Amino acid sequence: MLLQELIDQYYRDTAQADVLPPQLPAALRAQPLLVACHPATRHPYMLLENGLPTAAVFSEPDAFERFADACADKGGRPVAETFEAEALDQWLFTLVRCGFSRIMLGYLPRSLNISIASICEIPDQRDLPLLAQSAPAARLTGSLIWLSQGIADSTATGEDTLRALREIYHAPYLVPTVHDENGFVPIALERGGKAYLAVFTDRDEWHASRLFPGAAPAIGRIATLNAYEQMGCSGVLVDPGTGIEIGLARALLDAAEQAVTGQTADMELRTLRESPEAVQITDPADVPAAMSEALTAALQTAPSVRAAWLRSIRTPASIRPHYLLVLDCGEEKPDAAFVRSLAEILHPLSEGQDIEITAAERARAFIDKAKPVYRKKRYGII
Repeated sequence: MLLQELIDQYYRDTAQADVLPPQLPAALRAQPLLVACHPATRHPYMLLENGLPTAAVFSEPDAFERFADACADKGGRPVAETFEAEALDQWLFTLVRCGFSRIMLGYLPRSLNISIASICEIPDQRDLPLLAQSAPAARLTGSLIWLSQGIADSTATGEDTLRALREIYHAPYLVPTVHDENGFVPIALERGGKAYLAVFTDRDEWHASRLFPGAAPAIGRIATLNAYEQMGCSGVLVDPGTGIEIGLARALLDAAEQAVTGQTADMELRTLRESPEAVQITDPADVPAAMSEALTAALQTAPSVRAAWLRSIRTPASIRPHYLLVLDCGEEKPDAAFVRSLAEILHPLSEGQDIEITAAERARAFIDKAKPVYRKKRYGII
């Protein structure tokens, strides 16, 4: 059965929803398909459906044209690329590598939005060493695709920038290196007579850039990016030579840390202070058990933390809520190194939600009526 026939059948009888997923893989492989791509990023066009990165796939050219017309009214017009049925699995893995989790099949009035995991088996690489993973920073790649797409279409928002900054702070990177007498040393990229530290979100972006073909990859993190000046570089380039290239100067690297540690005056916390009635603040539901356990264990090693609160925050500009972790350290400020290590521990366990960490003095109005998730024991009594 062809894809559009299956979609039409589903709309005629939605009771068939349970039998639809098993038929989809065969329908997707029954004919060439069109995928919407962004001309500026050279990556699949990204939609955020309920906050989840979604790609648009079509079996009929007229459905793509209607979708492209609708996108053009809001900013930029996607282009269609064809992929053959036998390349379906490879293309789906590419989507996952780029941070997508869902695909939209067809377009209004009849379309289906489905999870990629429901139509193919995605290898679980979380237990592999980072260098062995095909996409060690898929969420960062997705954030850069969304931000680059928005910049090209003049639709990017402060929330888009904030999301990318958080991922820049948390993510591991592939760093091109060369071996010399000092070991493996990062390779600088020359641009306009200046040197830049080049890092990549995964091997595919590296290969797509056609830069550093003979280099050996190493894993770097935010500390590697912050060391660019000591390497004699003028800045950092993430995924250089690709459609989602972004340059990071000192101000942006500082903003990335501020976005995670809650020190950025003109982002969420400023919104909370100036327009508290527009912000949804609740106790978070369904906090992952592994994240709760890791948080408690980490706080028990921090003698300066007297109490901690975990809230769920959604601002008018947010697509989905994020965690706000508030630390009470008395008259002291939370130690920056501890906050950095805490963010690195919690972020992989948050199941996709961003985490912002700040001092109680900055967010007192939003925790007064909340129950702390941690309070330091005194003399054996909580």
